[in-house]
Amino acid sequence: MKLPIATAAVLMLTTAAAAQPQTGAIRFQVSYDGSLWSSEIGVDNGFEFKIRALAEWTDGAAPSVGFAGATLEQIDLIGSRMSDDTYDLASAFRRQGTPETWSIQAGTGASAGWTKIDNIVPTSRTNFGQLPALLPGGIPNPNFDPANPLILFEMDCRYGFSHADNITVTGTWTRLGSPPSNEFKLYTTATGTNQKPAQEATIIPALVRYVGPTPGTAGLFFFAATLTGRRRR
Repeated sequence: MKLPIATAAVLMLTTAAAAQPQTGAIRFQVSYDGSLWSSEIGVDNGFEFKIRALAEWTDGAAPSVGFAGATLEQIDLIGSRMSDDTYDLASAFRRQGTPETWSIQAGTGASAGWTKIDNIVPTSRTNFGQLPALLPGGIPNPNFDPANPLILFEMDCRYGFSHADNITVTGTWTRLGSPPSNEFKLYTTATGTNQKPAQEATIIPALVRYVGPTPGTAGLFFFAATLTGRRRR
């Protein structure tokens, strides 16, 4: 028995919606030493810390195979100063599809007046991604990671000595298409079929809050200085 054309179209749309990932996000996090990550930490001048970004998503009836890629115009470090804070790109782990060089630059857009991490090529973007689980010829990709959430980026940092601003770690989406939508994609097959989530992906910022020396910290510094003075005598 043949289904009416309208009924068949509805079934096709329903099937497509069930197979489409529902939501996606890039979540930025911060940590003192890389053992415990959170959305916010407090620092004093000269403190070392780490930043990272995670891809995370929610599936519908048909689970995704894993993260495919995401594209940002830049990573924004709102409140950070190029002349003072340190972002050690040599220490960075980056999950990216196309090899590219990043650099610390004067901020634009959301981070104007502050700092950003961007592609060293002025017309290029900041990309994250991985090849599919099965490479051409059906060869398993040993580097494919299906984890959800998935670590995209991690880097060592140091809060500077000459300012007292909070730093918001976030990013600016690249938007393409008509109507423009952000470039966050998930694999729906092991061979590389990928799709954007049904809802626009979001960016979840992290905060490095300047708190200054606490009374307890000041006391420890005074105690250490006293001991050092006694030893020198």
